[in-house]
Amino acid sequence: MSLELLPKFTETADRAQMEIVWNLISKQDWAAFLESAPLALSQIGNCYVAASHEKAALIELPQNQGGRLRYKHVRANLIHCSDLGREAFREAEIQMLKVQLSARHICEPRGTVS
Repeated sequence: MSLELLPKFTETADRAQMEIVWNLISKQDWAAFLESAPLALSQIGNCYVAASHEKAALIELPQNQGGRLRYKHVRANLIHCSDLGREAFREAEIQMLKVQLSARHICEPRGTVS
Protein backbone atom coordinates (compact mmCIF):
# COMPACT_ATOMS: atom_id res chain seq x y z
CA MET A 1 0.00 0.00 0.00
CA SER A 2 1.25 3.45 -0.85
CA LEU A 3 1.95 5.78 2.09
CA GLU A 4 -0.24 8.47 0.49
CA LEU A 5 -3.28 6.23 0.90
CA LEU A 6 -2.69 5.58 4.61
CA PRO A 7 -4.43 8.74 5.95
CA LYS A 8 -7.46 8.14 3.70
CA PHE A 9 -7.61 4.47 4.74
CA THR A 10 -7.38 5.43 8.44
CA GLU A 11 -10.12 8.06 8.06
CA THR A 12 -12.41 5.56 6.30
CA ALA A 13 -11.75 2.92 8.95
CA ASP A 14 -12.50 5.42 11.75
CA ARG A 15 -15.75 6.45 10.06
CA ALA A 16 -16.79 2.80 9.60
CA GLN A 17 -16.00 2.03 13.24
CA MET A 18 -18.11 4.97 14.45
CA GLU A 19 -20.98 3.88 12.22
CA ILE A 20 -20.87 0.35 13.62
CA VAL A 21 -20.79 1.65 17.20
CA TRP A 22 -23.71 4.02 16.53
CA ASN A 23 -25.77 1.20 14.99
CA LEU A 24 -25.12 -1.02 18.00
CA ILE A 25 -25.95 1.72 20.50
CA SER A 26 -29.08 2.95 18.75
CA LYS A 27 -30.58 -0.53 18.42
CA GLN A 28 -29.99 -1.65 22.00
CA ASP A 29 -32.81 -2.29 24.44
CA TRP A 30 -31.56 0.09 27.15
CA ALA A 31 -34.34 -0.92 29.54
CA ALA A 32 -32.75 -4.34 30.03
CA PHE A 33 -29.43 -2.75 31.02
CA LEU A 34 -31.05 -0.29 33.41
CA GLU A 35 -33.36 -2.88 34.98
CA SER A 36 -30.40 -5.09 35.88
CA ALA A 37 -28.70 -2.40 38.01
CA PRO A 38 -30.68 -3.00 41.24
CA LEU A 39 -30.03 -6.74 41.07
CA ALA A 40 -26.31 -6.13 40.42
CA LEU A 41 -26.09 -3.77 43.41
CA SER A 42 -27.87 -6.34 45.56
CA GLN A 43 -25.39 -9.03 44.53
CA ILE A 44 -22.45 -6.74 45.25
CA GLY A 45 -23.87 -6.17 48.72
CA ASN A 46 -24.38 -9.91 49.21
CA CYS A 47 -20.72 -10.51 48.34
CA TYR A 48 -19.59 -7.98 50.95
CA VAL A 49 -21.89 -9.54 53.56
CA ALA A 50 -20.62 -13.05 52.78
CA ALA A 51 -17.02 -11.81 52.90
CA SER A 52 -17.62 -10.33 56.34
CA HIS A 53 -18.32 -13.78 57.77
CA GLU A 54 -15.25 -15.04 59.63
CA LYS A 55 -15.39 -18.48 58.00
CA ALA A 56 -15.03 -16.94 54.54
CA ALA A 57 -11.38 -16.26 55.33
CA LEU A 58 -10.83 -19.93 56.18
CA ILE A 59 -12.24 -21.47 53.00
CA GLU A 60 -9.50 -22.22 50.51
CA LEU A 61 -10.29 -22.69 46.84
CA PRO A 62 -8.57 -25.13 44.50
CA GLN A 63 -5.93 -23.35 42.43
CA ASN A 64 -5.89 -22.97 38.65
CA GLN A 65 -9.62 -22.56 38.05
CA GLY A 66 -8.99 -21.47 34.51
CA GLY A 67 -7.42 -18.25 35.74
CA ARG A 68 -10.78 -16.88 36.83
CA LEU A 69 -10.08 -16.49 40.52
CA ARG A 70 -7.29 -14.24 41.64
CA TYR A 71 -6.93 -15.29 45.25
CA LYS A 72 -6.62 -18.50 47.25
CA HIS A 73 -9.39 -17.76 49.80
CA VAL A 74 -13.10 -17.15 49.31
CA ARG A 75 -13.11 -13.87 51.28
CA ALA A 76 -10.45 -12.25 49.12
CA ASN A 77 -12.24 -13.26 45.91
CA LEU A 78 -15.60 -12.00 47.18
CA ILE A 79 -14.12 -8.64 48.09
CA HIS A 80 -12.26 -8.43 44.79
CA CYS A 81 -15.42 -9.15 42.77
CA SER A 82 -17.41 -6.66 44.83
CA ASP A 83 -14.77 -3.99 44.33
CA LEU A 84 -14.82 -4.58 40.57
CA GLY A 85 -18.60 -4.16 40.56
CA ARG A 86 -18.43 -1.01 42.68
CA GLU A 87 -15.82 0.48 40.35
CA ALA A 88 -17.98 -0.35 37.33
CA PHE A 89 -20.87 1.58 38.87
CA ARG A 90 -18.58 4.53 39.62
CA GLU A 91 -17.35 4.56 36.02
CA ALA A 92 -20.95 4.40 34.78
CA GLU A 93 -21.79 7.37 37.01
CA ILE A 94 -18.93 9.39 35.53
CA GLN A 95 -20.01 8.56 31.99
CA MET A 96 -23.65 9.43 32.74
CA LEU A 97 -22.56 12.80 34.14
CA LYS A 98 -20.78 13.46 30.85
CA VAL A 99 -23.97 12.63 28.97
CA GLN A 100 -25.94 14.95 31.27
CA LEU A 101 -23.52 17.84 30.68
CA SER A 102 -23.61 17.30 26.92
CA ALA A 103 -27.42 17.23 26.94
CA ARG A 104 -27.54 20.49 28.91
CA HIS A 105 -25.16 22.12 26.47
CA ILE A 106 -27.19 20.97 23.49
CA CYS A 107 -30.52 22.15 24.93
CA GLU A 108 -29.48 25.49 26.39
CA PRO A 109 -30.33 28.73 24.53
CA ARG A 110 -28.07 29.03 21.48
CA GLY A 111 -27.00 25.42 22.04
CA THR A 112 -26.43 22.95 19.25
CA VAL A 113 -30.17 22.32 18.76
CA SER A 114 -31.10 25.98 18.38
